[in-house]
Parts: sequence; structure tokens; C-alpha cells
Amino acid sequence: MTHDSSYFDKAKQDAIGQKFSEIINQKGLSKSNNSISKIFGVNQTGKYFTDNVFVIYGAFEPVAKIEATYKIKKEQIDDFINSFHNPDIWTISIGFTIPTFFMYTDAKVKEYDKPEIKQMWADRYHGLVKQFDEFNYFKRDEIQVLIDSKENFDKNYQSNWYYYYK
Repeated sequence: MTHDSSYFDKAKQDAIGQKFSEIINQKGLSKSNNSISKIFGVNQTGKYFTDNVFVIYGAFEPVAKIEATYKIKKEQIDDFINSFHNPDIWTISIGFTIPTFFMYTDAKVKEYDKPEIKQMWADRYHGLVKQFDEFNYFKRDEIQVLIDSKENFDKNYQSNWYYYYK
């Protein structure tokens, strides 16, 4: 995806379209779009046009990102938390692909919920998740960090991850 109105990355669309055309041509499944075949009614059933292919993609990326986060073991998350040397951090939970840093209290959330802190934590999280990102989907500028509290988790979600992410 891009940040302009086209939504899709044109270079990726072109690369996918080109690869599709290559495969179709190699397999002899290319359908001609020229006027001669139209005039003489050449039967090309079961073949595909490969000129001006419009490519829509994206379903794989979210799944690959989630899979990368699932590869992070609990011990690695514990080591990551300990590397902050911050007694105010209770835990870090990765919901889908977004890390939520849990402080112990709501008061600590207010203390840490600052853009410069969240940016620093996102930088560090990027370093953690990047080692599992085999398709290079995690871009640093796209990673956001959330901050919540154990106090909120206990009080409003009965200390239950199912209710929290529901």
C-alpha cells in the first residue's frame, strides 16, 4: 500500500502482473487480444489475456505479519521486557501485530503515554519482530505502540486476555 490515493504499490502490482504473464506464456495459456484473432474468431477457450492485467493483492501480508509475531516465544518477550530495566512495565501483549505495553497502574500509563516514549519503544519492538519478518513487511514507520495498565486489565476485563481482545 502507498500513502497516495492509488492504495496499492504500483511497483508491486507491476511485478505481480509481469510474473503472472510469464507463467501464463510459459504454460501456453496466453490469449491474444489483437484484432486479427477477433476478426477471424480464433477459438481460445481456456486461455487468459495478459495485456493490461490489473492486480489486487494484500491478503498474504496481514497473515505473514501475524505469523511473524506468533514466532516470538514467551522467553523472548520476557527478555525483551527485562531489557527495559523498567519496574513500571508489567508485561507486553502483542494483539494481532500491535504491541501493548502494560504498566501496573493507570497513573503510570499517563506518565508514559508520550510520543517520544512510544517512538522509542516502537523502535525497540521493531528490532524484536524484525528477526521473524521473513518477507520484510514490518516497516518501522508503520509500527504503533499502545500503552495500557494492569489496573484496567483487571478491573474491566476480569484479568482475561479473551475479553481484552474480544
